[in-house]
Amino acid sequence: MALCTIGFYITTFLILPLLMAPVIPATMKAARQIGRLRRFNARIRLFAEAITFYGGEAREEEIANKLVDKVADAKWALVKALAPLYLTLLLIFFAGTRLTYLWFAMGQLSTGDAQGNGITNIPWNDEAIVGGLEAFAAFSAIFATIPVLFGIVSVLLGFVNRVAQVDEACRHLALYAEVAAQNTCIDEDVKFLHTIIETPDHTRTLVRELDYSLGKGSVVIRGPSGAGKSSIIKVLAGLWPCEGGVQRPDKIGRDGIYFVPQQSYTTIGTLRDQICYPDDEQQYPSEGGKDECMEDILRFCELGYLLDRWGLDTETNWDEQLSGGESQRLGFARVFYHRPKYAIMDESTSALDEHLQEKMLDHMLELKIQMISIAHRPEVFKWHTHFLELDGKGGITKGEVPDSKVQGRSEVVVNA
Repeated sequence: MALCTIGFYITTFLILPLLMAPVIPATMKAARQIGRLRRFNARIRLFAEAITFYGGEAREEEIANKLVDKVADAKWALVKALAPLYLTLLLIFFAGTRLTYLWFAMGQLSTGDAQGNGITNIPWNDEAIVGGLEAFAAFSAIFATIPVLFGIVSVLLGFVNRVAQVDEACRHLALYAEVAAQNTCIDEDVKFLHTIIETPDHTRTLVRELDYSLGKGSVVIRGPSGAGKSSIIKVLAGLWPCEGGVQRPDKIGRDGIYFVPQQSYTTIGTLRDQICYPDDEQQYPSEGGKDECMEDILRFCELGYLLDRWGLDTETNWDEQLSGGESQRLGFARVFYHRPKYAIMDESTSALDEHLQEKMLDHMLELKIQMISIAHRPEVFKWHTHFLELDGKGGITKGEVPDSKVQGRSEVVVNA
């Protein structure tokens, strides 16, 4: 019995390292995929507003689903790697402990051995000893399982609570989006009709009675910090509710509206994905192949070295690869690719030098893209036909840009 028990333990513990070999890489792969998903979730929370401006919800949902699938596959591979190990450990626990009990009970505490050692008056026989030890082992296993079960239940309750919180947040955001869209109408042109803009908590009026029809011109919005410049863009994008009315194109991209932020959001993917973000359903804007079109746009924006280094289809972490100026040029590359009717620009040339700024904005005029811009640089104004100046108290001054570079300026209705 002793040799049988010792041989059992030696054999199983020699097998364990072999069973552990596939577990380590499977664990590392699962942890890596979970890390990628968590990083993606953190980016979504950080850049949620920019993603909404771009209309990139569907694109990000697609990426999230792929990452979740990869986590599920990695977890399943880990389960398959752990199964032989756990089965072996269970075999060691149940079979090994019972062999030990039998060895201990039959070899060490048998009645004959006890009497041979001078021990008498023992009321137990071998059967009682073995039964008692097995009962004790069973009770020990039960008590050891209780905290594990409580741990599993607490984890499940945590998951349920988190899902409930997400569901409640989604319901709240859906209701907020519905409220924000109540006064927004779909139209080919951008118009503000007696629009009153307040902070979401209704503690401050940022813009009072804005009447404005952009027509075929471009407008630059200026004013002190906190005056409400970005709030106008948020209302136009449907992120904030307002009183009065707002009209805007519904489409994002070709012949619609597109956002050009101060720092372009970079999605997970290739250089091609960055240019056509959030989708590539519209036709590419020039003759020839789509790849040729993208390459021409990148070289025009003086980003050809990114193309030479990475190509169109190499995935990398673009947040770490792009500087502020490169990020802004990438934003213009997206606009030149999508060719919207309106480009909403929020300090989109702040990191560009004078040459690049002039080159990008001149091309916007060549493509006849109307701009709705927030800008502090006075030299940016000449690429627009009109301005809105906010005083920070809800008041607005409206007028024409005197030295505008726009040729043949069209009528723009500006109601005082």
